[in-house]
Amino acid sequence: MMRYYEIFKGLIMPKKLSLYLDTSVFSAYYDENNLDRMIFTQEFFSLIQDFDLFTSDLAIEELSAHPLISAYEF
Repeated sequence: MMRYYEIFKGLIMPKKLSLYLDTSVFSAYYDENNLDRMIFTQEFFSLIQDFDLFTSDLAIEELSAHPLISAYEF
């Protein structure tokens, strides 16, 4: 399987891509029931400096209620 970073490797992008992250992206980071999903998401998060990320106030509100995620500042 081609990894995310291999797909974009070598591309010249004048501007960072903007990505919207909803709650499912954050929950995938901790998804021990689906290890492929969890590993892929964790690999993605190692590349987040390459993107302009944003999410909604509703997503932040939902994430704030999660015991594993609420420790992080948004």
